[in-house]
Amino acid sequence: VSGGVWAFGNLRTEDNVLLRHNTIEIDAPVSLDNFVSWQKDIRNLNAIERADFKVVGLQDNQDRLFFLAEVEEKKPYYMAFGLGYDTARDAYLTISAGDRNFLGMNRILSLDTEVSGVGYDVNLGLKDFDFLSQYIVTELSLYTSREELKNQTFGTKKSGTSLSFQKDLSRFLKVGTSLGVEVREQFEIEDSADHDPDDFQTRGVFKFTPFITWNSVDSFVRPTRGFYVNTSAGYN
Repeated sequence: VSGGVWAFGNLRTEDNVLLRHNTIEIDAPVSLDNFVSWQKDIRNLNAIERADFKVVGLQDNQDRLFFLAEVEEKKPYYMAFGLGYDTARDAYLTISAGDRNFLGMNRILSLDTEVSGVGYDVNLGLKDFDFLSQYIVTELSLYTSREELKNQTFGTKKSGTSLSFQKDLSRFLKVGTSLGVEVREQFEIEDSADHDPDDFQTRGVFKFTPFITWNSVDSFVRPTRGFYVNTSAGYN
């Protein structure tokens, strides 16, 4: 008995993403356990909205079986915006846009922007859910901001990048780390004799933060049993 793997649909997602963790080989002995594992892997893809699976030929005891997957993707592009006012920022505008399946690789490309009466904040991010095919969630971001808070005689400009990795080692255990580099600068909004000239020198900041998390809580909404423990260390 042997089997084949077929995927049907007008898909943007690359075939190598759908079959990346496939353990079913053509003309190899059939394993329904492998088929179930492959179903779970496809359903866990962030770009996939719905997936239905069938086995053709099993009930008829045919010599060749076919594993069929009908896959529906999420709409890849999105955009959201908001307008508002509060006493800290005055009027503000926020815009978020992105692609949930960037280049068909099950990666999220996002751009988040906020402009307000006290400055601006721009963040460009890329998230990969299966880095190096090891189920490592990786996030890379580039950001820049300028802020002039009320009742202050100075403002702040920041630009930097951050990179984080996290992986589930078991059902309850997660480990990860984050790295970041930032250039920070303060500038005068108005002249003040209280300012120290050293306060306005450009500074570089490096951050390194590994962490480990144990989470056996039965529910995030109404937890009744379990433990949540998070340990992290930071270096700046």
